[in-house]
Amino acid sequence: MITLKEKDIIHILMGATLLAGGGGGALDDGMELVETYKRNYPGKEMSCKLCQVEEMEEGKYTIGLAVMGSPVEGGKVDATNCIITAYEKAKHLSAITGQTPDYTLSMELGGFNTFTPILISMIQGIPMVDADCAGRAVPGLETAVSHINGLPTGPFVMGSIGGDACLMEPKDPYDAVYCQKMAIPMVQMFEQNAGMAGWMFDKKQLQECVPTGSITLCMKVGELMEQYQDNPTETIFSQMARAGLGNTRVLLEKGCICNYTPEPGVTGNNDLGYYEVKETPDSPLAYRIHYANESLVLEKVEGSISTPLATVPTIITMYNYETGAPLTNEDITLAHEAHTLEQLRVTLGLVSVDEKWWKNEEKMRECWVKYFEEIGYTGEILKF
Repeated sequence: MITLKEKDIIHILMGATLLAGGGGGALDDGMELVETYKRNYPGKEMSCKLCQVEEMEEGKYTIGLAVMGSPVEGGKVDATNCIITAYEKAKHLSAITGQTPDYTLSMELGGFNTFTPILISMIQGIPMVDADCAGRAVPGLETAVSHINGLPTGPFVMGSIGGDACLMEPKDPYDAVYCQKMAIPMVQMFEQNAGMAGWMFDKKQLQECVPTGSITLCMKVGELMEQYQDNPTETIFSQMARAGLGNTRVLLEKGCICNYTPEPGVTGNNDLGYYEVKETPDSPLAYRIHYANESLVLEKVEGSISTPLATVPTIITMYNYETGAPLTNEDITLAHEAHTLEQLRVTLGLVSVDEKWWKNEEKMRECWVKYFEEIGYTGEILKF
């Protein structure tokens, strides 16, 4: 078990943003939560324990934490209270499950959502577990690796910024599709900031079913990103591969964003659309990214011919090569709205996802069909 200090936490958020695959909340949103914590707890050190999964005590459980909602719409307000509300109300889950949470757990990676368990760990003084339920960010509860590999999704609690809460107790706790359908109206009622708390898992369940060591991985990637900011001589993706931090591929070392095309409005709790990454605006070769919150499909486009290169769960991601800052689809959308999109200079790459994604491959493939339909993709899962 190690102690995370403020610098470690910031490194984690940096790495988690890059490894989220376009979703999970922008780094700026996560940093705003960091600053809110400092304002709310003046004089209190930012610090929490990070526990390796194998160090968990027998008979003790995690509580998973996240915020559900549209990153663009929900990112306009401070979501701290919805996380705290969900956690406080989720204490009642022990009466249903017979399990008392002693560790916090990240439901997914992301610049925002990876801070949610850290926040509760700091407030409550309980350790965070070095694991998460997806090894990236995901657009729905049924796309979490925990569900794909056989862990329950319900019951869980959803909380609002204003302090309202709702217990979601499906008849079948393993029916994540139904749980997602239950959650969407609450996300909309809670104005795209719905705190979520649940997913009581023990050590064995985590070891067998979800990515472990992922928080430490994010921290190490964040450290590389900080080094890159001081000395940008080699792509972050290349540095990751050389440091043994994942299988990576650089698609475009220096590019810009073109042809940003959002879908009108918000479907469910997902922001939809596509954009292209080119070496220059006039380049004949483009990499087109289709997203529904997360980047789901990447195509190589040459003239009128488009060829799919990668799909989720592979991590399709990028960063600003001038600043070293990781970029999400929320960042792209906000830059478009601010008329600064043409100023972004990006490095685009791929990172392979944790192997536990392929443990139940048929079920994994089925869980993405709905989200592929949202963006009009009818092809197969393309593994990197």
